[in-house]
Formats: sequence, structure tokens, C-alpha cells
Amino acid sequence: MTRPLRQAFTLTEIIAVLVLLGVLGAVIGLHFARSPSQLITERDRLELHIRHAQIQALADTEPWKIEFMSGGTSWQLIPPPDSSNTARLPGAFDPSRSESNDTRVFVSGITVSGTSTIRFDALGRPVDNSATPLNSPLVLTLSDGTNARTLTILPETGLVQ
Repeated sequence: MTRPLRQAFTLTEIIAVLVLLGVLGAVIGLHFARSPSQLITERDRLELHIRHAQIQALADTEPWKIEFMSGGTSWQLIPPPDSSNTARLPGAFDPSRSESNDTRVFVSGITVSGTSTIRFDALGRPVDNSATPLNSPLVLTLSDGTNARTLTILPETGLVQ
């Protein structure tokens, strides 16, 4: 009695398919896992500095602002003209970078768009140039040319999201 022949894959074919799946998985994984870590870090740092400006305005009872410069590649904390407080961004001083205590420069290639200035009144509310509280959220977009992250400042409360 003869057994019927079963057709199956050879060990070489199975190994070749597994290698191809591994390479394909690695390429796809790298493509999707490539996180814009510098962009996320800069967004978080800008959020911290915006909140710092808001807290300074609350403590000083005078408007403080953050002004974006050089085409959105840097920002500066600006106190009221008659304030005795000095403008110092938290963690801004980095000896390896050429920036002062009140200015922060984005990592190369990152820019911000949406507004040129963010102002907070003595109640911590975001306001426009005429010191009128904003009616709608202020949305900033940080971009590295490939990826983008948004930062939203809500009217009335100034909550940064």
C-alpha cells in the first residue's frame, strides 16, 4: 500500500518567506515608528513657556507676552515695560546654544506658525493687541517640514492644550 504524496513547502522556501516577512516588517515598523521626538520636545517646551508667561502675568498684574521672531524659529518672553521682574524662561539657558535667558531658539528645522505674539492679561487670559480677551482658541502649529504638532490656547482660561 502506498501513501499518497503530500505537497508541502520545503524548509528553504519557509525560511525565505520568513526572512522576507522580517525585512518587510522592519521597513514598515521603522516607517511608522519614526516619531518626531524633537518636534514633540519643542512643543512641550513651548507649552511650558506659554504657561510661565501666563503665571508671570497673574503674579505681576501686568500683561506679559511671548513673541515669535526670525520667521517663527525662536521666541522671547517679554515682561511689561515698567516691570521690575526680569524675563527668564524656565530651563532656557543651555551653555551649548547661543541664546539668552529670555529667548529660546527652536531646534534646527522647526518653525511655528499661527500668530506672532501671545499676550496674557492680569487675569491670565489670552488677549489681542488692544488687550481685549480672545473669543476663539489660538492655535499654533509647530512643523519640522515633515511632521506637525498643534498647540491650542483656550480663550477666557488660557488653558494650553
